[in-house]
Amino acid sequence: MPHLHLWRRGPQRAVLTVSAIALCALPVQNLQASDPFSDNQFTPDWRIAAPFSIERDSAGEEPENAAGRQRAEAAPGTGAAGAASASAGGIGAGTVAAIAGGVAVVGGAVALGASGGGGGDDGGGAGGSTVVTDPATPAAVNAFRTSEYLAHGGYDRVNLAHAYARGYTGAGHTIAILDDGYQLNHPEFSGKIQVQFNAAGNPLPGAMPIETHGTHVTGIAAARKDNVGMHGAAFDANLALYQFGTLDQSAAQFTRAGILGATVISNSWGYNARISDVQAEIAGGKSTASALASVVGGAASDWQNFLNSMDGAQDRGSVIVFAASNNPALGGIDVSSGMPLVDSRLMGRWLAVTNVNSSDQVVSVGCGQAQAFCLAAPGTNIYSTVPTSTYGNLSGTSMATPLVSGAVVLVVQGLGLSPEEAVSRLLTTADRSFAGYSTNSHGQGILDLDAATSPIGRVQVLASGNVHDGGTGPSIMQTVLSASRAFGDAFTQALDGLRIAAFDEGGAAFLYNLGDRVAVQEPVITALDTLQSLGKRTNLTQTVLPGGGGVSISVRDADLDFRSTQLGTGVEIDAAFLDTPLWGGTFSAGFHQSSGEFLNRLAPEAAQTAFAYRPEMFSVPYAGFAEDGYSAGFEMPLGEKASIGVLSFEGEGNEDRAFDGFGAFTTLSLRPTGSIAIGIDGGAMSEDGTVLGTDARGGLGLGEDSRTAFAGIRAEAAIDEHWTLLGSYHHGWTVVDGAAAALITSVGNVKTQQMSGGLIGEHLFSKGDALGLAVSQPLRITGGQTSLNLPVWRDWNGDILTRHQDVSLRPSGQETRYEVTYGFDIDPSTRLTGLTFHRSEADHIAGRQETAAVLRLQHRF
Repeated sequence: MPHLHLWRRGPQRAVLTVSAIALCALPVQNLQASDPFSDNQFTPDWRIAAPFSIERDSAGEEPENAAGRQRAEAAPGTGAAGAASASAGGIGAGTVAAIAGGVAVVGGAVALGASGGGGGDDGGGAGGSTVVTDPATPAAVNAFRTSEYLAHGGYDRVNLAHAYARGYTGAGHTIAILDDGYQLNHPEFSGKIQVQFNAAGNPLPGAMPIETHGTHVTGIAAARKDNVGMHGAAFDANLALYQFGTLDQSAAQFTRAGILGATVISNSWGYNARISDVQAEIAGGKSTASALASVVGGAASDWQNFLNSMDGAQDRGSVIVFAASNNPALGGIDVSSGMPLVDSRLMGRWLAVTNVNSSDQVVSVGCGQAQAFCLAAPGTNIYSTVPTSTYGNLSGTSMATPLVSGAVVLVVQGLGLSPEEAVSRLLTTADRSFAGYSTNSHGQGILDLDAATSPIGRVQVLASGNVHDGGTGPSIMQTVLSASRAFGDAFTQALDGLRIAAFDEGGAAFLYNLGDRVAVQEPVITALDTLQSLGKRTNLTQTVLPGGGGVSISVRDADLDFRSTQLGTGVEIDAAFLDTPLWGGTFSAGFHQSSGEFLNRLAPEAAQTAFAYRPEMFSVPYAGFAEDGYSAGFEMPLGEKASIGVLSFEGEGNEDRAFDGFGAFTTLSLRPTGSIAIGIDGGAMSEDGTVLGTDARGGLGLGEDSRTAFAGIRAEAAIDEHWTLLGSYHHGWTVVDGAAAALITSVGNVKTQQMSGGLIGEHLFSKGDALGLAVSQPLRITGGQTSLNLPVWRDWNGDILTRHQDVSLRPSGQETRYEVTYGFDIDPSTRLTGLTFHRSEADHIAGRQETAAVLRLQHRF
């Protein structure tokens, strides 16, 4: 009678008047201003708010921590997907501590485990991680908080290090600055200046005046990160330095910066007049240009040219950032920073900036009417570059403005945003949670680079269209692929290093390593599997059914966990096998159990004895995917030397293996002679949402369902009364149907293969002993490819940029397993079984090895 089983599972102002422009600062020692305007023109306002001290000796700077020099990857997902690798001997390190060289009690058995061989890290889980790890970990953020970073005095308030930890440093972008002059050869600007033009438009370096204000502002924007002094907010950005002048001269500078393609044009200067006065003139019937000329001075035509040049620079993609006045007594937002209030063309790509002190109090004019496009930022007692090749402290909106300008570059670089989107994001994510916040003073809040560079809302995978279309895609959190062991490392080696862009609800792009979204089911813990298999069932009773057949009941010890070394005492029975004669044949059924276990009856009887822990290597491999379900079969004799069987299975996977489907096959069993038996198998199975046990979800979904056809042969030949040869070979063809997901456009036909051979000896040294020698290759993908449509970035219009790539589904290795097992009865109630095995290229991963030896002592009471 066939065997049947049961079991379970971020001062005051002194006035210095020049018939010229207004720098956003107050006078400093030995600070001189030029006179680009005639005496009858308007009065400028310097936007430095307090005197500063200059350090003449910059020696003795503390070197930056080495960790701070390392750039974080731009991908916000390092993933905890788990790897398909193994530590010592292919067993997790914690597991080795529990069993290697030690004793574990397994269901009344004593199992001694030892292992050795190659490894890696023990992998985890049955699926890719649903957690996306932010690179801005406390350690990564702290690594950027170097002496240079902290020297500035305001970076921590705006959480600048968080942006750095996410990989955003301004690389590839240009900050244009309009100011009074610069020390072009300051070491902090070395290699960064793309162009320089004095007010007259002379591009020669010697033509540029050397001024403290402009030098200080420039350092805040983009000074080098070089372990000396301080570094700029966007320390990897390039610089374009322009000297302001008359209205026409400054207009020409805006045009030059726009043509150059500057991401942002930073202005720490302005006119000491209220925008509300200009608005009153406009309400009285004047044009904007005439109103500006009336309130500020100059010719209306020059003002119109000035306005047009700024509009033109914005049209070419530049954001304009202007410092608000340092004079609270002005009684309202000034003309320069509030310009969009009188020229709506400038709205959207414009930011006004006020200055807050260390107590978050605004110490300049408040945002007032400009609050919708105004930010506050630290600008008090800020340490930066000054002539000659040294550093000093200044205060004012002049100092807050280049910090905001650097922030614009960081979010454009890091998130792929258009100028309008960058402005909107900085305004939307500004910090308003502090005590004393007021829209009239702080506008939209204090700049917060942590919030600005973090995803807003749901992050989704979109592989086509435009991020503003309103369409939805799968969440990156649910974009995971749990590869079955038949695929080995095919998906990990194909996808690791491939970066994809996913998009938050604000349209910002975030890069993820696609390989971090992949895991391999059942990490290399074969020694554990073997220990548990050798002791997991204990037969208690056998019941004979009327008319023949029967039920054999067995139980599994509950709560057995080698990883935690906790051994439970509970017992569960929730599955059963049944055999019964029917219509001249045998009907079999299995309930809530592994179809692989059910179909192991197809393995030769000798294999079931000698390889009791794993007879499936001589059975039908495709049936082994269903771990929890139902099986049924009917076998009918065809004379004395043949029989035919029809078997079906349906079920799901378990915590280690994905599957949801059903299958059926026919097996023709032949016994041409008394010593030779052959089984010929052919069948098919269908999976819902999985492909050969691979569970792919979200953007990595492989298709709606898959269908596999398979065929194979099994044979055994008795050499003599003691020795039997065994062999099996199966081949399968899988087709994936249904709509593919966002990233995977198609899956080509997949081919699989399994083969094994063995030699079994019985009754060699004592009655009932069994020796087994086997070489096998588990089910493996031998052919197939998948086509990927990878979203790699987005353009300023929001159109998603993609790249096509085909990847092979063949794993890097081909596992070959060599094993020897021997068991014998010590007495009628006690049996000792030993096993040793070696796996070359374990789990079909090149270079991976695993070796283990196991003993089992079983005593029946």
